[in-house]
Amino acid sequence: MLQKLENVFSIAGTVKAVQFNRLFNSEPILSVTDTGVHNRTIDTWDSKKLIITPRKNKGIHRRFNFLEFVWIRVLDDIQGIGIKSKVLKRTKKELFYHVDFQIMKRLIRMEQELMDDWGDGSSMTELIEVIKIGVKRKKASKQFNLFQLLVSEAIFSKEPVNLLIFGDGGWLPLFNNDVSIYPEELREKILYESHFNISLTRIIREFFAHPKAGLIINEIDLFSTVELKVLQIISSGEYNTIEVSLPDGSVRLLEKSAYSGLKLIDYLVEGNYKSIRLNAPGGMMVVVENVKLSAS
Repeated sequence: MLQKLENVFSIAGTVKAVQFNRLFNSEPILSVTDTGVHNRTIDTWDSKKLIITPRKNKGIHRRFNFLEFVWIRVLDDIQGIGIKSKVLKRTKKELFYHVDFQIMKRLIRMEQELMDDWGDGSSMTELIEVIKIGVKRKKASKQFNLFQLLVSEAIFSKEPVNLLIFGDGGWLPLFNNDVSIYPEELREKILYESHFNISLTRIIREFFAHPKAGLIINEIDLFSTVELKVLQIISSGEYNTIEVSLPDGSVRLLEKSAYSGLKLIDYLVEGNYKSIRLNAPGGMMVVVENVKLSAS
């Protein structure tokens, strides 16, 4: 997998991952209850060395940071499909290979054009070389790693980001369900070998509706102040209906449900809305106008 880095990372996603390295590996603030996974299950994964940060003191309540939370959600998606623990250890080992953070910080000093576009291809070559030089074959719990880069892509990309895990523990990322980025042997692997498809995009966006999401998303500059207010209301459940006006003039009415909350987050992240009106109890109403759409 490490030979295929050019198919994994975009400049924009990599730069974002470097910028938010501290945030992704912040102090543990999320409890076992927040993960939605039973404590005994997490203890079992820990005993099989599948948890990023092993438990050291059984006398205190466990807490997880954002990156650990996402990995636990990935494990929860995988459980029950018959992938053996020793196979998953390979997946974990590769995803959490250490990437030298000082090398990656060089990306921040690149020209703005290099971050925004591949240009004539020379910028892609430079990025690939920077990443390949920085990859070290060792595990690290709270260092800069490949999984962090994928999580960054899932947060900031407007296209679906999926993680494919194969029966032998191998893995591939899939962006916007586009297999054409891979050479023929990997396309055939995706087409003909059994694998599990995990939506990192869905895990991230479900977290955006979590009551504790504000502790993370306030710092990533992904939503406006009013959009953050809407997310806060969605996570609290204190609303009745949502009316979404789309760019083509049509209107979508969403009744209160878990699906509606996730669908609203999709609209907010992708910017695919003209305005959003959230009707709350007592006649209160919150309206969000898509300033970016108006500006364009």
